Amino acid sequence: MIESGIRDAGPYEVLIKITAAEMERCSRRELAVLQWKKEGRILTPYAKDLWEKERARVGEYSVRRSSDTVYFTVHAGTSRSRRVDISMPSCSCPTSDQLKIACRHINAVLEHVKLPEKNLDAFHKSYLVTTNVHAFVGKGIELPIRDTDHVDPNVKPSPFYKQAGRRVTRRMGSSGESAGNTYKCKTCSEKGHNRRTCKRHGNDADEANADLIPSPVHLPSLSLQLGEHVRPLQPQEVRDQDDFSAANRHSRQPSRSASWCNRG
Repeated sequence: MIESGIRDAGPYEVLIKITAAEMERCSRRELAVLQWKKEGRILTPYAKDLWEKERARVGEYSVRRSSDTVYFTVHAGTSRSRRVDISMPSCSCPTSDQLKIACRHINAVLEHVKLPEKNLDAFHKSYLVTTNVHAFVGKGIELPIRDTDHVDPNVKPSPFYKQAGRRVTRRMGSSGESAGNTYKCKTCSEKGHNRRTCKRHGNDADEANADLIPSPVHLPSLSLQLGEHVRPLQPQEVRDQDDFSAANRHSRQPSRSASWCNRG
């Protein structure tokens, strides 16, 4: 179906292709069932082949009676035993439990008790030709005629709600489909990420400025920064300022006599 282009088709075209494939399959099955009925078959060819393979190994087992309906088969080589109930009939082996057919153990017991016709009762109904006749004969699938399609005014389309986040543009891969091309970054040309998530994005300016050599900047003198009319201090002015600073330091310290008075 995938090779026929069903992946690229729309929803309605997909349903039409699936319906056409099932219509042809059911038609072929109907013709085969009619041929089986004409040949007088009781079991389908698949079930008949399974039965013949199981009957070919009946001689490997010996039968031991337990009751009127329960028997045990013992393998001649491994001594493994299986429980067979001929009233259903059924067996404890996986073949009878999973495939629902007359296994080698059931065949061995029914041949031992001279009731080989009961082997058919051990098969599931899906293996019978009569079941397939009721399921496929006269029950074909038909394609819809698109010329008579019309829109029902009472049926409104489902409302569309915009989902949060960025819209997903990449489709989900089918089972067993190999991954396509990966992301390729336009900044570093590496695969696995894009330009927005690139770790080197934004560092181009730093790498470009790495080769620049800084040059010294000569600052003007202090007198030029303060102005041309600044007069330097005279020695007497410097002494006066030193005396003023010393007087301030002495005034901030408490006298020793005052501290002794406070203690008394």
